[in-house]
Amino acid sequence: MHKYIAKIAEIKKMGKREEGKFQIYTLSLKVIIKDIIPKGLKPPLRIKGKTVWVTCEYPHPFEPKLGNEIILSPEELQNIIPDTPEDKNRDGYKEVLLKNEWMEVTILPHLGARIGSLVYKGGNYFAPALNHGRKGWVDTGGIFDLIGEDFPGVLWNAGFEECETQNNKNHRTFRYDKKGVEIVKNFSLHQSLPLLTEKTRITVKRKKDIVYSKYISVNIRDPETTLFVPTEEKLEHRVHQKTLTFTPWRPFNYYGVRLGSFLIGDNKGGLLYAAGPRKTEFLRARYSLTSFIIHPVAEKREMKKGESFIYGCIYAVGDEYKITRDSIAVRADAPHKRAFLVRGDDKFSGIGRWNDR
Repeated sequence: MHKYIAKIAEIKKMGKREEGKFQIYTLSLKVIIKDIIPKGLKPPLRIKGKTVWVTCEYPHPFEPKLGNEIILSPEELQNIIPDTPEDKNRDGYKEVLLKNEWMEVTILPHLGARIGSLVYKGGNYFAPALNHGRKGWVDTGGIFDLIGEDFPGVLWNAGFEECETQNNKNHRTFRYDKKGVEIVKNFSLHQSLPLLTEKTRITVKRKKDIVYSKYISVNIRDPETTLFVPTEEKLEHRVHQKTLTFTPWRPFNYYGVRLGSFLIGDNKGGLLYAAGPRKTEFLRARYSLTSFIIHPVAEKREMKKGESFIYGCIYAVGDEYKITRDSIAVRADAPHKRAFLVRGDDKFSGIGRWNDR
């Protein structure tokens, strides 16, 4: 979702057309790339200072002038960004792809080793989002971690280094070691199920108060997309209302989240997020016209020098789902295969038989 700031060095008029009372000019602009939005990211070395021609339309009299700055998207720069196996979307940064016959998961090491996308049968569950807050523009798409109450914290754009793994492309480890904290993130994609496991270990190098949570932006894929949150008391749910032209970002808080689990479901299937028992203290959710924003707060603790804690969770997807206060079941169908993914109580193994009754 990042964009580039570029300064106009040359302007050529390519054409003109009438649209109502306006004259629309097509301009070819020669621009010099100066910086990047969000500001916390560093532009790739091969991008900054380069020149590129872009074509834009402007209504008269709002045409830009020499020296003005404009915003470019990565798509407008793909002719100067090399096409490499490690940069499939050609934005100048390395991605890591985990893939089986069910799912494709993209990890972004330069953005906090976050899950940037999770694609099942051609549909991406996680929404790219560029938001403006008190500290400027922030990329809040996908899933990133927070280790404090200050949003967006230091991890949303933290650079993680990939560690050596044992010849398993679907098991990857990433490490961050700055600001008195070491974070090691492990991702593992099941070889034959649409199931991703994430395990995060946080170690402090000095006494520190930690509030660990996740920030998850989930795509609204259907007018009746619904958030289901089983709690100790009942099954809570919020139905997305896509017909509204404006939706207040009023948060909804859920306490006593059953097994740290929730599900986003629609008529195309469901995405299950599940953590261990008592691993989610509360869950805050809100929604816009295009996405659910879900913020599970997992750990609040005072940590001594050298102490660690581990947080693990899973992401499972499928074509059909069933939810009660005590369990979530997701069924995934594919040609010649069928998988059953169920989250129930502590003793449940995670795989079982689907019973329509």
